[in-house]
Amino acid sequence: PELTGRENIYLNGAILGMTRAEIKKKFDEIVDFAEVERFLDTPVKRYSSGMYVRLAFAVAAHLEPEILVVDEVLAVGDAAFQKKCLGKMGEVAEKEGRTVLFVSHNMTAIDRLCSRSQFLQEGYIKYDGHTSESISNYLKSIQDYNQTGEIKWDDITTAPGSEKVRLHLVKLQNNHKMGNTIPIDQDLKIEVQFWVLDNNISSLYVDIYIYDSMGSVVLSTPSTQKANAIRDPFYENGFSKGLFCSICTIPKNFLNDIQYYVSVFIVNLEHLNIEVTAEKILNFGVFDTGEMLENGGGKWAGLIRTRMAWQTKMISDLP
Repeated sequence: PELTGRENIYLNGAILGMTRAEIKKKFDEIVDFAEVERFLDTPVKRYSSGMYVRLAFAVAAHLEPEILVVDEVLAVGDAAFQKKCLGKMGEVAEKEGRTVLFVSHNMTAIDRLCSRSQFLQEGYIKYDGHTSESISNYLKSIQDYNQTGEIKWDDITTAPGSEKVRLHLVKLQNNHKMGNTIPIDQDLKIEVQFWVLDNNISSLYVDIYIYDSMGSVVLSTPSTQKANAIRDPFYENGFSKGLFCSICTIPKNFLNDIQYYVSVFIVNLEHLNIEVTAEKILNFGVFDTGEMLENGGGKWAGLIRTRMAWQTKMISDLP
C-alpha cells in the first residue's frame, strides 16, 4: 500500500515472472484500461476501493498469467467498468485461450462467462458440472423452500416490519387452492396480510417483486392507484389500526414454466419509507399443462410467455 500505482504495476509483473521490458510493453495498455492515469504516482493506500480494484484487475488481466484468478472483482466499481471487466475476461478465455477461474456470487456474470462451474459449500464441492445446474443447486441451498405456498407470522411483536406496519401472512393461491405449484393456464393470486399499528398513516402500498432462479427481477407490481388495474378505495379513505389484506392477481399464460421467488415490501406513501421488507420468502414453480406440446410446441424461451394478438393476411398473389 505504500507503493504508488506505477510501482505496484512493476512489482506485480515481477512477481508473475515478467521482465521489466515485458512489463513496460504492457504498461500503457494497463493504465488506459484502469483509467487511473492521474493517480499513477500516488500511493495506492490513498486509492478508493474502486480505484484499487481497477488497477489490480488491469494488471492481472494484461500481464498474461497462465491462469487468471478473479475473486469478486465485480463487487466494486461502476457499471461501465464491470462491463469492461466481463469483456476482458471473455477475451482472455476465448481469444487468448488462457484459463480464467472466476469466483463470485453474481449469478448473471457466472452464467455469461462460464460453461463449467463448481458450487462450493463450507469448503466442500457440492456440485461440479454445467453452469446452469451449479447455479440451480446454489440457489436451492440458500432458499428456505416452503412447499405449502404460505408463510405466516402470528406474533405481532416479532413479525417483519416497523412500529407502524407489520407483516402477518403471504400466501399463494390458484383456483382457490394453496400451494407453490402453479399450472400455467391458471391465474396466480398472491395474498398479503398486514397489521397497521398507527392511525396516522394516510396511505400505504404493497409492492411485490417476482425473481427468476438467477435472482433477476422478472416483474414488480405495486398496489398504488396509478399502477393498479382496478379502483382501490383505500387510496382514498386511508388506513386505520387493524389487519388488512391485499391480493394481487397475476394472469394465466403470463409467466413461463420455470422457478420463481417472491419478495414483499410495504411502503408508507406519505414519506416513502419502506415499513416492511421480506425478501424471497416464498418460491413457486409454474408448470406447462401440456397444451403447447400437444400443438407441436414445447418450452418457450424467456421469462414470460404472454399470448400476443397475431393476425396474418395475404398481401398479393405471386405472378
